[in-house]
Amino acid sequence: MPCVGEDNSPESRGKTSGRLASIGPVLSILIIYAAALAGYHYVAGPAKSLPPPDLGDTSDTVVQVTLEDIHPVDNKVDVNVMVFPADEQMNTHLDVVNTDIGVRLFLNEISIGGDLETPEGKLPEEISTTIVANGDPDKWPFDRYTVGALGADVLVGTGDDRTFVPAQVEVTGSLNSWDITSTRSGPVTQSSGEGDYQTITLSRARGPLAFDVGLCLVLITLPAVALFV
Repeated sequence: MPCVGEDNSPESRGKTSGRLASIGPVLSILIIYAAALAGYHYVAGPAKSLPPPDLGDTSDTVVQVTLEDIHPVDNKVDVNVMVFPADEQMNTHLDVVNTDIGVRLFLNEISIGGDLETPEGKLPEEISTTIVANGDPDKWPFDRYTVGALGADVLVGTGDDRTFVPAQVEVTGSLNSWDITSTRSGPVTQSSGEGDYQTITLSRARGPLAFDVGLCLVLITLPAVALFV
């Protein structure tokens, strides 16, 4: 004997099936989102950054390039450039350069911008500039960018008496949510007889990448959900 008050009519069963059909896609989205968060926490870790620069000893002239920010859509990277002159180019008593010094940056053997100059009697300061990062932002979130080969020459003296001095390029720094690696390669510069260019590769760190992929899956699923709600 059927229970009193129980509605087994086709209309009631249809409403129940409809509610279940509506809940299913929503539940699928929640599962995908939860999986994305779980994946983020599983693979997340500190982004790879470049090691501290090797400034050599007091007889070396070093050009330090510090990565500050990346603009993927514009294919640009903001950097700070600092020269550490050798002792022979410094007035060690006053801690200033004893001659005019200029830094000339190269990207794939092509000079970028003008010379970054420090006049005699001044202490070298960080100079900000922007360099090109090769990559395709349309491949987000799997986009990768390369900077380089990046090199530098240091010019010492004034006017026509300026001469090139050997200088080593050291690229350092970190960018939030980006893995950064560096390889030393490339042709010689005018001031050095050895390959002293560096090529920098930037790719999205695993944690943010997992989150971005999960977000993409949710956005792809939403139109399908709209068909059932």
